[in-house]
Amino acid sequence: MNHKTLNVLFTDDSMDVGGKEKLLLSALEGLDRRRIIPSLCLLRECGVLGDTGRELAEYSSVTGRKGSFSLSTCFRIRRFIKRHKIDIVHCNGVVDAFHVFVATRGIKVKLLCSIHGYEGGLHGYVHMMILAAFDAVIAVSRSFLIDLVKAGYVAKRYYYIYNCHSNTLSKRITGLCNDPMRIVSVSRFDWSKDQLTVVEACKVLNDMGKHITVDFVGGGSTCYVDPVKALVVKHGLESQVRFLGSVKEIGSLLSEYDAFILSSYAESFGIAIIEAMAAGLPVIASDIPSFREITEDGEYGILFRCGDARHLAEQISMLFSNDGLYSDYVQCSLQRSQVFSRAQYCWNLEKLYYELMDCRSHLLPASSCRRSIGEIVAYADSFLGSDGSVADSIARSGE
Repeated sequence: MNHKTLNVLFTDDSMDVGGKEKLLLSALEGLDRRRIIPSLCLLRECGVLGDTGRELAEYSSVTGRKGSFSLSTCFRIRRFIKRHKIDIVHCNGVVDAFHVFVATRGIKVKLLCSIHGYEGGLHGYVHMMILAAFDAVIAVSRSFLIDLVKAGYVAKRYYYIYNCHSNTLSKRITGLCNDPMRIVSVSRFDWSKDQLTVVEACKVLNDMGKHITVDFVGGGSTCYVDPVKALVVKHGLESQVRFLGSVKEIGSLLSEYDAFILSSYAESFGIAIIEAMAAGLPVIASDIPSFREITEDGEYGILFRCGDARHLAEQISMLFSNDGLYSDYVQCSLQRSQVFSRAQYCWNLEKLYYELMDCRSHLLPASSCRRSIGEIVAYADSFLGSDGSVADSIARSGE
């Protein structure tokens, strides 16, 4: 990739603790400064991780957005783009994409947006309309790209680039499981995360005479947290189930556990799963498209039927009762996590940026809304799979 250095501006409304924000930090830290000069613009406030992001960025700004739409924020973004000669603006949410769209009218700059999760209502409609004018849309998984196309998203270019895990995750020291098995679940509390099924599975295991401990890591509204706590009390599981709240540095925490569970009904990807894999934890996840994609249909992790506490308990019991199987899944997690390394993620981003600057390449016509889902996905596959592994790609680039 012998091209000129590109100035890329990352935008978001703020940077609180979450998968999207940690991914943004990985990009700011991991992109090769010989090719990509990353800047950061936060619209509303820094958030928990914003100061770290600003330290990693070459240039940064916080516009201090007030209200749902701020014309002054648009002017500040526009000035930033002109002052630092930005080539590409990479948005990460609905609010920043809308402001960037307004701010860049009449400016020669490429616009792309990563879509990290499902949007509904007015937000989803506005997002869909704005992104039709962007140069590219990036989904965080193949299955999520299919969902977006089915939902009516239209783009000039479609891509999917898998999220990545942190390079600083601590690995488990032993491949043996503790008794009782210590399980962790990392996600915000929300109806779609279905923590209730994990608690019910814990009760089923107790009835089977097999005891585990479960730690829930993540924050959320009390309307979602309180029902889970109430169920814990109802089943008398207070000594087995803990609520740790939000944790900024998850890397060292994961190595203290024996297995990881994520029980979601719907996810665009599942960055918590690949972080657990990178830490050497066997993964037990609900059987949904994005988790099947990560585990390759259960080859690299254990899947259970959504909302089925008894099936989840049976899968935990199977892992708990077989040391050989447990050790196999430890190795499966470590092996699979290599696909989602930060180096691979940043290489894919760099490749995408240069391709985006070449208007002649990898472009679907404006009538792409009439393309079949199969054609759109095959188009995205051709980008992600064209260069193989990051090691092969770098070797071919002559570095």
